[in-house]
Amino acid sequence: MAAALPAYAVPGVESSDGTGDPRRVSYLVGRLAALPVVAAALAGTPEVLPATCSAA
Repeated sequence: MAAALPAYAVPGVESSDGTGDPRRVSYLVGRLAALPVVAAALAGTPEVLPATCSAA
């Protein structure tokens, strides 16, 4: 039986982590950017993001 993916894993995208540990996932940026939902989010993001700060 295959191990369940962690909540932060991307279904359908193979992890680039080479350890074989199903708890560890990492993705190549190009792979994620090619996903339609990510491409749409990137298309709607300003080229330069405004700086944010908090008064602590």
